[in-house]
Amino acid sequence: MSHTTGTGGIPHAGGRRGSNRLPHAGGRGLPEGETAREVATRLANAAGDAIQGPTGTFSHIVFPISLVSETGLRPVVQFYCKGGRGHNEGSIILPAPSSFATADSAQYGDIALGFGGKLAMDLTRSATTSEGRANLGSQLADIKNKGIDTLKGAFSGDKDIQNALVGGASLALGASMQDSEGIGKGVAMAIGATFNKNVTTEFTSVSTRQFSFTYELIPSSQGEGQDIHNMIVAFREAIYPASAAEGSVLRYPPKWTIKFLEKADGAAARLRSFPQLAECYLESFSTTYNGNNSFHVDGRPVKTDISFNFKEDRSLTLDDIRKLEETP
Repeated sequence: MSHTTGTGGIPHAGGRRGSNRLPHAGGRGLPEGETAREVATRLANAAGDAIQGPTGTFSHIVFPISLVSETGLRPVVQFYCKGGRGHNEGSIILPAPSSFATADSAQYGDIALGFGGKLAMDLTRSATTSEGRANLGSQLADIKNKGIDTLKGAFSGDKDIQNALVGGASLALGASMQDSEGIGKGVAMAIGATFNKNVTTEFTSVSTRQFSFTYELIPSSQGEGQDIHNMIVAFREAIYPASAAEGSVLRYPPKWTIKFLEKADGAAARLRSFPQLAECYLESFSTTYNGNNSFHVDGRPVKTDISFNFKEDRSLTLDDIRKLEETP
């Protein structure tokens, strides 16, 4: 959980935060009645207006606004909504989470190749080498000859049918019929054995990655309280599809890009200790208002908890991963 707080407080029900009031000396210094903390917050909000645009718009939200003025390394995460299809474009910058988990996984399953599938796999593997290609013709001829000789012996009375099935291509013939509901099972039961189904692990796909974020938001000013509200509205709207054709068609919600940056500056470099993510959809978003049951005098909650989950728009390949890590 990432605790994001500002640098001060705004009035709330039951009292007013702050007691570090400094005297107004000779017309210089702090305005009368304001604390140093409140002045710093007001100036930070004023500086942020040039970046964020008018209050109430979803163009560029930074929370807390003090991130803008911090110097040095201050890791942040930028959530950029591409907009379109009825949705607004914009970005939200929050402190980098104290804990961030990623999971890369692939899907594997069991497949029964049977006799024919195993034979095809072995022959194909052999054919990938020069020596294997040279022997491929002789292997096929050998299988054919064994099958013919064994069948001749089985039906001429030189061998009984049980011994014939145990050897050479006759057993292969029985194995090739194992997919038949009755014949293959009948042969297996008669000889008191079962054919090796040659179960092999098969790669099927790569899982799409998912990412979760959790924040505790505590505003230090009315401006930051408005930013929290705008942020929640922007995230919530991005969950829902826009409709078209009188509601008979639903347009896809917007995609997001997520970047970990060294600081909130727009020209900041990518934080390479975190992975670069592919484009995502916002899969879920939840909000808990006022877990401590306290309100500011303007009615805004003292604390807001948010948690949200993104899902990449596709499964990735090795080339995708390498290309993402090369992103500047």
